[in-house]
Amino acid sequence: SILYHKNCMIDLKSESVSIKGQDIHVTKKEFELISFLAMNKGQTFSKEQMYERLWGYDVEGESRTITEHIKNIRKKFAAVNMVPIQTVWGIGYRWNA
Repeated sequence: SILYHKNCMIDLKSESVSIKGQDIHVTKKEFELISFLAMNKGQTFSKEQMYERLWGYDVEGESRTITEHIKNIRKKFAAVNMVPIQTVWGIGYRWNA
């Protein structure tokens, strides 16, 4: 129930993220996005695919929500000099840590 990627530890049971032992505060949806990408490391997903996985098929909304969550996650990880999510231009995002 724990994923390790380089200096990043993702605890699926407690829904927490830490880098080099330092806890990173993330929201529930940010955690869901981080854990989804980390469990599928190297695989690229479109914003639409990620939106459907996190919010479901029947929910009305916009995939731009994913862009905002990615931006917030990157800002939090940048504080500890880590960039775990890579943009694949024209396709989507993937876990790169």
